Amino acid sequence: MNILERVVGDFGDKRRWREYRARVAALPADCRIAAEAVERYLLHFGATAGDV
Repeated sequence: MNILERVVGDFGDKRRWREYRARVAALPADCRIAAEAVERYLLHFGATAGDV
């Protein structure tokens, strides 16, 4: 693991996140609103690595 990956994090995870966000942005408006609401809920109340 190089120093940049240590500072920034895993690039594969970031790539998958950007691909997910692009898929959500391509959804019709009503589906996109629902997907973003679920995402907000999970990011706010979801489990973290420390909870496992």
